[in-house]
Amino acid sequence: MKTNKFHETQTEDDQHVDDEKLFSPLEDLQRIEGLVPKRNSFQLSTLPKGIQIIGYMMFGCMFMLVLVVIFINIFS
Repeated sequence: MKTNKFHETQTEDDQHVDDEKLFSPLEDLQRIEGLVPKRNSFQLSTLPKGIQIIGYMMFGCMFMLVLVVIFINIFS
């Protein structure tokens, strides 16, 4: 069964649309300049052991600081 064309220039096959990728005009410029970060560069498990420990300590200290600020605001 053939579908009816609405226009003379309409193609019979469906157009492939890549919905997963959002177009960003800056993406091409960043790739040309070499500024696009790698996806695995933000994972602490890929870093050396000493940097991992420093990263975990920094995140832990920030978390503790937030808890202290909340505690002080509640009880003061």
